[in-house]
Amino acid sequence: MSTSTCCARAAQWFSEHSAAGLTPRQVPIPGLHAKWLNAHHSTVAELAGMPGLALLPRHPARVHFTYLDLDHRLRAPLARQRDR
Repeated sequence: MSTSTCCARAAQWFSEHSAAGLTPRQVPIPGLHAKWLNAHHSTVAELAGMPGLALLPRHPARVHFTYLDLDHRLRAPLARQRDR
């Protein structure tokens, strides 16, 4: 599929649907790849008449936990002491 065809199809989809809460990989346009969308998002947004596509970042933020409960550490001595 050519770049102009991809741009037109993507712009039409984004003008008709909300992408809020989606990552580039989750956009359901057949033949459209996340890497292409990441590279051409500003062009697609402009063609769709939008200030931006409202997509989530490629990778969500990571959350790390540290176990502070001594009883937990004693019950599971071989368990990891913190999530990495």
